[in-house]
Amino acid sequence: MKRAIVAAVLSVIALAGFVRAIAQEQEKEVPVDARILAYDKGPATINVSKYPPDMQAKYKLFAKKCTNCGADVPQGAKFCPECGTGQG
Repeated sequence: MKRAIVAAVLSVIALAGFVRAIAQEQEKEVPVDARILAYDKGPATINVSKYPPDMQAKYKLFAKKCTNCGADVPQGAKFCPECGTGQG
């Protein structure tokens, strides 16, 4: 009877060690290819000129861009200072 209990306890300890080893193996970080990291940072700027006006208001940090040529357009301007396109 004592042998069965000792064997069961040793089995549980061995199983716990095995589970811990598997968990540690899964937690290791896999190195990411540098080419993927270059694109994973997101865009440097966001052009919100084609967004609806209510959505543009939420992006006050970003400059307004011309819908035709992409030049910076001052807030409230009706026309692009570069190409003259109406900014509606």
